[in-house]
Amino acid sequence: MPGTDSSADRAANAPPAHDWTLPRRSRRGYDSDLVEDLFDRATHSYESVRRQRDKLSEELETLRREVVELRAEQPLVQHALVSAHRTAREIVAQAETEADALLEDAHRSEQSIVDTARNRADDVLREAEDERTRIEQQVSHMRNLAKGLRVEYRDLVEKAVEMLEESDRADSVVEIHEPLTVAPVSAPDA
Repeated sequence: MPGTDSSADRAANAPPAHDWTLPRRSRRGYDSDLVEDLFDRATHSYESVRRQRDKLSEELETLRREVVELRAEQPLVQHALVSAHRTAREIVAQAETEADALLEDAHRSEQSIVDTARNRADDVLREAEDERTRIEQQVSHMRNLAKGLRVEYRDLVEKAVEMLEESDRADSVVEIHEPLTVAPVSAPDA
């Protein structure tokens, strides 16, 4: 009997979820159950895209905050590198000055003083070289940290761009579809 289809029959006759066309039935117009089903699917699809867009917007905002934090830390890292480099130069200059002074004293004294001064100068140079090596390692470590931060920053920016592009694609899918129109139902011919 027409018009008394069960919901199982309607589901079997319903178009696939991605099909947005309304099938026509003879002269009576559109099947109201299929139209309702289509509206339900369209509503669900729209809500799903909106939720996804909202989620992506939240993730983008989180990434933007992280980028701001990384940018705020960048001057600190640069300052630390400059300070470490300056300290290394000062230590080397101080060690060289101290070594020169010890050598001058040694030349004015007896051989034992010369030997003592040379030993002390060697110790100071060794300590300075150790300190210089330590500072150079710290500088290298800081540079690696800065490089890592730049890589992470670049990755975050690329991820944010990808998320924006995905959001734009999702928004454009919704915008591509024209509004649904339903033709008025005409009275059956007698």
